[in-house]
Amino acid sequence: MLDDADPAAAPVDADEAARLTALEQLDVLDTDPEPVFDDLAWTAARLCDTPIALVTLVDAGRQWFKARCGVDVSETPREVAFCAQAILGCELMEVPDTLEDPRFANNPFVLDAPGIRFYAGMPLLSPDGHRYGTLCVIDTRPRRLDQRQREGLMRLAAQVSLQLQQRQQLLHSLNRERALTHMLETMPDGVVCCDATGVITRFNEVARDWFGIEPETTPLSEWGQNVGCYAPGSDTPMRADELPLIRALRGERIREVEVILKAPHRAPRILSCNAQPLLTYGGEPGGAVVVMHDVTGLKEANALLAQSGERWRATVDSIGDAVLTTDTHGIVTFANRAAARLLGCDLATATGRHVDALFHSPDEGRVRLADLVSLVLSGRLPRVAAVGNEIHREDGSRVLFESSGAVIHGPDGVVSGAVLVLRDVTQTHELAERISWQESRDPLTGVDNRAGFERGLVHALATRESQKGCALLHVDLDQFKIVNDTCGLAAGDALLKDVAQALRAQLRESDLVGRFGSDEFVCLLIDCPFDAAMRIAEQMRQAITQIRLRWQDRTFAITASVGLVAVNPQDAIADLLSSADSACQLAKEKGGNRVHSHNSTSVDVIQRRTELDWVPRLQDALANDRFELYGQEIVPTSRDAPTERHFEVLLRLRGDNGELVPPMTFIPVAERYGLMPAVDRWVVCRALAALKRVDASRAIRLSINLSGGTLGDDAFARYVEDTFNELAGDYSKVCFEITETAVIANVANAEAFINWFRSQGGEFSLDDFGSGMSSFGYLKRLKVDYLKIDGAFVKNLVHDSVDEAMVKAIHGVGRFMGLRTVAEFVDNETTLHRLREIGVDYAQGYGIHMPQPLDELL
Repeated sequence: MLDDADPAAAPVDADEAARLTALEQLDVLDTDPEPVFDDLAWTAARLCDTPIALVTLVDAGRQWFKARCGVDVSETPREVAFCAQAILGCELMEVPDTLEDPRFANNPFVLDAPGIRFYAGMPLLSPDGHRYGTLCVIDTRPRRLDQRQREGLMRLAAQVSLQLQQRQQLLHSLNRERALTHMLETMPDGVVCCDATGVITRFNEVARDWFGIEPETTPLSEWGQNVGCYAPGSDTPMRADELPLIRALRGERIREVEVILKAPHRAPRILSCNAQPLLTYGGEPGGAVVVMHDVTGLKEANALLAQSGERWRATVDSIGDAVLTTDTHGIVTFANRAAARLLGCDLATATGRHVDALFHSPDEGRVRLADLVSLVLSGRLPRVAAVGNEIHREDGSRVLFESSGAVIHGPDGVVSGAVLVLRDVTQTHELAERISWQESRDPLTGVDNRAGFERGLVHALATRESQKGCALLHVDLDQFKIVNDTCGLAAGDALLKDVAQALRAQLRESDLVGRFGSDEFVCLLIDCPFDAAMRIAEQMRQAITQIRLRWQDRTFAITASVGLVAVNPQDAIADLLSSADSACQLAKEKGGNRVHSHNSTSVDVIQRRTELDWVPRLQDALANDRFELYGQEIVPTSRDAPTERHFEVLLRLRGDNGELVPPMTFIPVAERYGLMPAVDRWVVCRALAALKRVDASRAIRLSINLSGGTLGDDAFARYVEDTFNELAGDYSKVCFEITETAVIANVANAEAFINWFRSQGGEFSLDDFGSGMSSFGYLKRLKVDYLKIDGAFVKNLVHDSVDEAMVKAIHGVGRFMGLRTVAEFVDNETTLHRLREIGVDYAQGYGIHMPQPLDELL
């Protein structure tokens, strides 16, 4: 008999304030539904066979549903929320019968609609261990989850947590981009950026106003003619290749180059241009940027010096740059309003004092303005070029400025003083520093990225004075993928930060460290004998083994392989890095968790470099038709006689001694060195030629694999169309197979190619489906005909209930969407029988058919 007491409200943890702060920082509450969360909720409901599944987030007064399946409401009060109880712990909370649980027996959602009798919720964990909410399933009848459903629900909850973290990281990146855009739009200078092809990517408000155009209306190659850019003293518009931005795009660094801008319907401007190339994260050319400062005022100020005082004073006060004049002793005789603003004082304070008394620089090594004045007045330097300097105002703020100067002559031609023009470049300098830092730093660990490290390496080797020698270390973490696969990318990122800190702790301030890959670091030990470098490398290895990553309820230890080479200053940078990498790989091959050192003449280095011989071998195979096509049959699981024969085309290479080389020996090399598009074209051409030789009355279909590099080739679709036309091919006899990995980097190209090929009558298959949670997202976007279930789920499905559940789920999704399903890695009759019971349409594997030469099969 239930009493009439109110439902028991969940207690609040001691870290509730921190939990609410972490939840608020997600910036996800009250946002629109998102397909990835809806898909995960839908999958949870199907996995657990419940009518209701929710992705919930619990704030101070309610639980809000980011995704919901089976209910119409979007939130409920926290005091009656089951999930408020579930987030008190980190484990799955399962309530088999709510009427038997005193926490929920009097809950209105139990006693009234929807009549909840069963609840299971897995907390959603932040990287710091806070519980945002849950992924939960609800039923209107008492029940229990089986072990497969519990494990599946916990894995889906981990995916929800990962998606929330990735969403938060994306929002942070967008906010940083907005801040940078705002800074550019509010700068007083004109800024124009272009990408590596010359397409304008940034064109700030000041530049648009000066040029009087929008960037898309006038190609960059036509600016010199149509926009009106002139070199000083010239009446002929500048050619495109003379523009500072174009010169920077070719690799030049442009400093203080003046351009006369005569834009239509605007007064002419004199622009001082600074431009430089932009590099990508990998150090490749990525475009160029030009910053243009309007020096029209400075030029006008110099021209007006000979005119009357009042007219000159009014004019100078109207320009944006600071202008000071001095007598022959360096005493300030005039300062315009811009000078007072720059110095942080009033006009009365600025005049009558020595020029150096107005500037308080913390750097004694900088050039003093008094020195510049002296050079001008002495006649040894009648005109002073721009010189960088800085001052600290009385309020503590810092101002960076560039200064230039010229002599003032009296009516009798005698030098009577000097004029200084100061330009505030604080904002420009800070922007340049920020861009430079972002270009050269790894944002995760704070150490140099590859481009920054290589620049530091070149500088260090060029400027070192000691003859003690230098050493280069390549550090690669062993089994790092286990951490990512087990706990997600957030755990891997945390471990990388610990490793970077451990490496820095072993280095001196003068040494360099950079992150080169996902789990690879490179260190330069400057002025360090080789025996000392060996000790430091060993200390680094030991320091990494001491790291313990505690993540949720697990603790991970990590080891590293270290490659060490002595630096020969005569060696090219690329050769040094390659040698260190080779040494590291050899350390890995010897078991890892060790230091391996060598020089460029070592036997192991020579052996490593011979691996690159595969590249010309593959090029030779393409040129001389040394590849061979094999086929493996894809059969229906039903016992009915098939209406057609379907083969997947497999690639083999005939070795120098006549042996067949398996694809995993050469395909990774082809992918790494960009040869796969050519290989795929070879396969398509030979496979269609083989089909042409088949009797037209035979029902034959070929499945051909395409790589990621091919999907990114804009010309591939035209090649396919031309090849079909040339060979009179039948599109309906060909099915292209693509993997999720290939699609990720080329989604737009893949979608366009699939739609075109299917419109011609061909078919598409999504291979290795289920290997990543993003598979479902791509499935909704890509119009394919087959789902090939990842063999990792198929080969053990008769022994692993979770694998069996995944196969059922993928087949169910495919059936719901009207797709045919294919199971890979079918090695025995038992597996085939179970696939037949599940309803999978087709099967493929060594237990069904061993690959044979394609010509024999056709």
